[in-house]
Amino acid sequence: MKLINEQRDEHSVVKLCALLKIDPNTYYRHCRQQGCSAVVSDECIVQCIRESYQQSRKIYGRPRIHQDLRKKGIRIGSTRLARLMKQEGIDFLATLHFQNDGCMS
Repeated sequence: MKLINEQRDEHSVVKLCALLKIDPNTYYRHCRQQGCSAVVSDECIVQCIRESYQQSRKIYGRPRIHQDLRKKGIRIGSTRLARLMKQEGIDFLATLHFQNDGCMS
């Protein structure tokens, strides 16, 4: 498990587990039980989400925040991100786009 923790920034956990003939679920279960530092806590991710959201002037939605987190080196699934954003009440500001139908009144 230590080898996977050391190499996970350069290679995917799934590939490392396949190479070592370990089921990825075993690795993730071990991390949850041991409080592994490789698994980023929800509180830390929520803080990064809030920073990205505030910097975008509350315009960014889930896809752009997900992209922003990946640029910062935080790898998180889109489902987990959506769940955390929903729990925290973070939603993007929708802008209205008016379509000109050609009628002038």
